[in-house]
Amino acid sequence: MISLPKNKKILFFASHPDDDVISSGALLYQLTKNGNQIISIFITLSPKGVNRNISFEEKIALRKNETKQACQIIVAKPIFLDLDKPVFEINQENKEIIINLLKNERPDIIFLPPEYDAHSTHQKVNKLITQTIKQISLEEIWYYETWTPLLKPNFIFFFDDELMEIKKTAIAKHKSQIERLDFIKAAVGLNSFRAAIGQELLGDFGSKYYNNQKYGEAFFIEKYE
Repeated sequence: MISLPKNKKILFFASHPDDDVISSGALLYQLTKNGNQIISIFITLSPKGVNRNISFEEKIALRKNETKQACQIIVAKPIFLDLDKPVFEINQENKEIIINLLKNERPDIIFLPPEYDAHSTHQKVNKLITQTIKQISLEEIWYYETWTPLLKPNFIFFFDDELMEIKKTAIAKHKSQIERLDFIKAAVGLNSFRAAIGQELLGDFGSKYYNNQKYGEAFFIEKYE
């Protein structure tokens, strides 16, 4: 039985400014209520994802402002690394940035996208972080799902309408992204799917189980040694 962490420092590595709230908004909010310190690390700002007729600099400012508002909802501290200037690469310079960040923050737990995520930037973030975490001591790594559902989650955070409304409010702060794709609908759909059949993935297929919650966020938790 996996229980939620308490009084831990948690770094959430997000490839893009909205990945934290889309994938894990309900859990992150609950974790802050459990006394955990949540820091969302935004690897890129992805200004090209803003489909508005404004300057490049205005797109960057817009995404940062939206992200700060979303982080206020889930009570997370945002840190912007801006590693996509001009293009995000896995190189020694970026590795040093991550190593210094990890050494300064000394997290107990980190969140990462899985290596098989359909989005190429998510894959690169996974590789960048996994190549640098040997520099510190960690308790756990939590892999989350955004574009690609996890193949074999070993923990599902079930939650109710109240937490879903908080999550939806946080996602909605990313107005420039909602304009081009309904990420709220996507998150509700995935979380409803996880609540409906997710428990069976954690046990024996064909077994009978009861879950009175409407939503679930899925994770694969890896004990780190």
